[in-house]
Amino acid sequence: MAGPDILCVASSKEAQEMLKRIEREATFTYQTLTVPENGAANCLYVNGTLIHRAIEEIPESFKVFCERIDFARRSICFSELAKVSTGLTACCLLVRKP
Repeated sequence: MAGPDILCVASSKEAQEMLKRIEREATFTYQTLTVPENGAANCLYVNGTLIHRAIEEIPESFKVFCERIDFARRSICFSELAKVSTGLTACCLLVRKP
């Protein structure tokens, strides 16, 4: 998720096929944000802020985030963590408030 009701999807053939499947089977209609790099689609929307990879890692997608996202954004350099993890979403912990 790249924001409230916004799916972030890569422009690769596989990602676009998955998006078509989601659109076909989902009962809710999402807005989409398409990014050129596959790794850029792995982002988090947390407490009103989009967290995504740094410009050094996703230069083309970083431009898309700057142009299309009009709420708080934070970029982080994920290259070292990427060596042992699959992406930002693998590093998150969801907590339900009591």
